[in-house]
Amino acid sequence: MDLVSTFIDYLNPQLSEKSRSLFRQLLHTETCDKGGVLVHLGEVETNFYILTSGVIRSFTRDDNGREHMRTLYVPFTTTGSLKSLITKKP
Repeated sequence: MDLVSTFIDYLNPQLSEKSRSLFRQLLHTETCDKGGVLVHLGEVETNFYILTSGVIRSFTRDDNGREHMRTLYVPFTTTGSLKSLITKKP
């Protein structure tokens, strides 16, 4: 079973084949280089990610420029704000 099927089954195992097909049409592969940024704080999300390799960290910066890590994402986890993606608000 491929990663997308596993993910869909986790969300809703009874999803119809038509819905699964439509969902797959929304997907694309994206590569992010080390140090790259997926989204900045306060931006509206335009994507939802399923990490397949590597590590992503979520962090904020304080007024002194120091980074404070919030979350560490590892392969086969999801990242991205579904609320922002749906509401089109940060």
